[in-house]
Amino acid sequence: MHLVIDHGNGEFSVYRHLKEGSLKDAEGEKVRKGQGIAQVGNTGKSGAPHLHFQVMDSADFRTANGLPVMFEDMPASAMLVEQPIRANTLSVSDNVFSTVK
Repeated sequence: MHLVIDHGNGEFSVYRHLKEGSLKDAEGEKVRKGQGIAQVGNTGKSGAPHLHFQVMDSADFRTANGLPVMFEDMPASAMLVEQPIRANTLSVSDNVFSTVK
């Protein structure tokens, strides 16, 4: 199960491997920063719940090009590949309303 959010300006985010039946919003509904959208599931070939997240230039994650991601309250220098990953946290980086697709 997956969810695509349209952030406007040609930017979309996708959340994949969500728990079946946990989606909290209906198609076309607006979501806001900090709002829970679904629970992480354990789909695919894995032994534990996990989340695939990406920002992209179209709603179809199969054909979209990835876009850079910035996390709120994290300096750009910390996002460099050379930096060690210290946490697996997600945060919406804007204050605009988005549409569930």
